[in-house]
Order: sequence, then structure tokens, then C-alpha cells
Amino acid sequence: MSFDDEFDPGLGSQNLLFIAAELLNLDRSNWSGSRLGLIEELEAHLHPQAQLRVIEYLEEFIKDKKAEHKDIQLILTTHSPNLGSKVELKNLLICFDKQIFPMGAEFTELNPGDYKFLQRFLDVTKANLFFAKGVILVEGWSEELLLPALAKKIGIDVTQKGVSIVNVGGATFLRYGKIFRREDTRRMNTPVAIITDLDVKPEDEEIQENGKTKKSLATENKKTRHTGQSVKAFVSPHWTFEYCLASSSSLRKFFYKAVLLSFKEQKNYQEKDRKEKVEHAINNIDEQFSNWSADNISLTIYQQILGEEQILNLSKEKLSKSLLAQYFADILDKESIDKDMLTNDAEIKYLVDAIKYAAGENVNNNGQ
Repeated sequence: MSFDDEFDPGLGSQNLLFIAAELLNLDRSNWSGSRLGLIEELEAHLHPQAQLRVIEYLEEFIKDKKAEHKDIQLILTTHSPNLGSKVELKNLLICFDKQIFPMGAEFTELNPGDYKFLQRFLDVTKANLFFAKGVILVEGWSEELLLPALAKKIGIDVTQKGVSIVNVGGATFLRYGKIFRREDTRRMNTPVAIITDLDVKPEDEEIQENGKTKKSLATENKKTRHTGQSVKAFVSPHWTFEYCLASSSSLRKFFYKAVLLSFKEQKNYQEKDRKEKVEHAINNIDEQFSNWSADNISLTIYQQILGEEQILNLSKEKLSKSLLAQYFADILDKESIDKDMLTNDAEIKYLVDAIKYAAGENVNNNGQ
């Protein structure tokens, strides 16, 4: 069959046919040369599912010790997080800053358990960190949704800066951070910011333990645990991410508006009395703030999220934090907020500093 007359494959199919032909050549029993295959941009012109099928086949091909090709070595280059998430981490080499960094166990601070964990959970979305100029690791959807909007307000476009915001889905920062921490003498200079909650309730912050407050101990422990080389931990000054937003003098009115808007998504919002209360609250936020004690505003707002205390006497339902973050991000995009006010706000300084660090501003190459 002639390709010209009867078969017109796309570029992706042509690439696969060429690769298949070269693999057959490398697998010849009478081959006396090096059995080395170099494949540039394997993902070219292939849709994601085809990429996965090809990389799975190539990995099985190499691992098949019974075949003639047991001594074949394949070296691939890729810009695809799809492929980056599929290849075993120990077999990856990251090219950054004109250097090559192998990800094998002898080169990184990762232990065998870390490799097994990352093999299961380092998916295509998280694999963006392999291709980033800077990385921000966050605990959940709230931070992932809000940080790009906050970054724009301080004049940083994380996309243009090549910064990947990676939601690790919990507090498993250490495993992901150690990808960038080297056991050998060379250092990766990729700035990696870990944003983590203090996890100490406000009423417990000043409790003394071993001559230090619970707040200072928690901050020190988290920084010591997660910081190393180009990886830096940025710990919230208070309880949680949302609590700090509720405490922020520059953001809390906008944040509270997002809380009220989130009430609209609850199942009984359409009840007339409930609807009127929410709409009235949205239109009179300044009035509510003036009636609240300055010391209790943060907790009052945060309790609405937790469903512990409803000042509008609406329900005891918890609010969805991801939905709340979506509303708040939309508000931030539309509102005019002074940049200096944000950067000087002590309650969100850890967020601003993390964004700046990952974006390459005020970077300390030692990661300290």
C-alpha cells in the first residue's frame, strides 16, 4: 500500500510509524551497534490518550527482559505534563537553568516511600511543576483558585512568570518539596514556595509550651520541616487561610461579601425570608461591620463558613470553601484594591511573600 495513493495518515500517525520502524531496527538480533533510541518531543501531534498509550508501550518494551531488546536504552525529551506524570519519577531528568537534574534516589532527598506516593498521586495537573520557572504548593482548592487573582492585584501575572500553583490536596508538602531538594552537591534554583496553615486556634496562640507560645512553636516547626535549599515554607500568621482573609484589613469586606454570595448556593436559599436577609446583608456590609466588635470580626466571619454561628440566623450548613474561593476570586478581579495596602497587610503578607518568591522577586538562592 502506498501512503501517497491510498493512505493519508496525520503527522502523529506518521511519527508513530517511524518510531515503530526504528524500534524494530534496534531489536534486530544481528545488530552489533549501540541499542540506543533518541526520541524528541514524543507528544508531537498526539492527543493525550495516544501519548499515554505510547509511553506505556515503551516502558513495557524496555522492561521485557526476555526479548532481544533487553539492552536497549531510550532517551525521550518532552514538554508534556501528561508524559511527565506517567513516566516513573526515578527515570526523569529535569532540565533547568542550563543544567540536568536526575530524579533517581541517589540524587534527591526523596525516600522509597516518597517515590511510591508520588507515583500514585503526581497526576498530569501536578506534573506542571516539572516545567515551571517557579512553583507554589498549596493545600487545597481555595488557595489554588485565589492566588492568581491576588497575584494580579500586586502586579504579578503568575502565568507570564511561568509559575505553577500546585494543589497537593492536603498537607503532603514534604514529598513534593523534596523533588527539588538534592542529595548531591548541585542545587536546583527553582524557587518553590510552600503555603501552609498555622493550624493553631486564635485562643490557643499564646499558650506557653517549653518556654515558647504554641504559635511560635508551630511556625518554627513547619518552617524547619518544609524549608530547605530553594524550597521555602510560608506559614499563615493565624489559624487557617480563610481565617487570615477574614482578618485582613484590606480584604475582609470583600471576603465577607463572597461568604454572603455563597449562601445563595445553599439548597434553601430561595425561601423568601432567607433570600431577603442575604440580599440585605450584601447591600449593607459596612453597616454590619460597624456593629461588630473589632476584635471579633475575623471569628464572626469565619464561623459563617464553618456553620457554627449564623449571624443571619439562616442555617447551620458549612459553606463550600472552593465555592467561596470562586466568588472571592471574581470579586478581586472586579474590585480596585490599592497595591501598597495589600503588600503592607500583615495578615496576608505570607501569601504576598510566597507569590513574590515563586515569581523570582527577592529570591535567595540558598532558599533560607
